[in-house]
Amino acid sequence: FIHSHTNSGNALAVSAALATLTYMESISINQKALVLQHKLHNAFNQIQTQTNTLSNIRCIGGIIAADLNSYDDSTFPKRLQQIAQKRGALLRPIGNTLYWFLPLNITTNMLAKLTEITYESIKETAGIPYV
Repeated sequence: FIHSHTNSGNALAVSAALATLTYMESISINQKALVLQHKLHNAFNQIQTQTNTLSNIRCIGGIIAADLNSYDDSTFPKRLQQIAQKRGALLRPIGNTLYWFLPLNITTNMLAKLTEITYESIKETAGIPYV
């Protein structure tokens, strides 16, 4: 291959990769991901406790997913997506799985807003009465 793909030892690509890894280490990116992971897990657990619509919550870094207990309603994910979008969040369930894939620099306020929108949207979609 004369294209010098990154997997063939391209010196520029290797240099850029090493610089990126060095920078990521210097800003403690792994620690930031771990902190965010705990925040996301807490947010989904809170939503689950309040709505009983999530199961199998799993999380790594800035990615969290949970299965939607939509009571065999195949339209639930699409309706949830539409309601959340009207409230200002772009939720895109994949099949019956709700996920967030967030940047590591998300603010506490933005995460709280996303949690609130997700919670309110699930309640509306599931027809859970407001308390």
